[in-house]
Parts: sequence; structure tokens; C-alpha cells
Amino acid sequence: MKAGGEKTQRHADGEGLYLVVPASGTASWMLRFTSNSKRREMTLGKVRDLSLANARLEAATKMKQVREDYGSLLQRKWGYLKKLK
Repeated sequence: MKAGGEKTQRHADGEGLYLVVPASGTASWMLRFTSNSKRREMTLGKVRDLSLANARLEAATKMKQVREDYGSLLQRKWGYLKKLK
């Protein structure tokens, strides 16, 4: 907890997108997702540089990449396991 009881605030927009406002006051967009059974967080950009509409587009693009990368990882893993048999 920060001095004076000030904490970072997170405001959910949906689909894993959050507006993060730290005690310092510099707001940014953050994407929260799960990969390999672990929660991950990725900063997309500062609010002054990225509008809500663009943050939503960026979040959708990043989530698609995460799903595709995870799918290709599983395919490589299963291909490797099949070769071992």
C-alpha cells in the first residue's frame, strides 16, 4: 500500500482490457490474459497516446496473437511428443 492509503486503481472495460490509474496519476491501458495457466499483464500504452477505441482494437489484436501463439505452441509440443513414440 502506498503512503497515505493511495493505491493503483484498475477499471475494467471488458475482454481483459483495463484502465490503470496509479497514485502518480499517469493513466495507461493494460491487457490482462492467461497464458500457460499463468495470469499475464501487458501494457498497451498511455491514455494520452491511445484512445479507448484504439486500445480496444489493440487488445483484440494482442489477444488473437496470444491464442494463435498458444495454439502453435501446442501443435509443436504434440508433434514433438508424437516423434518420441
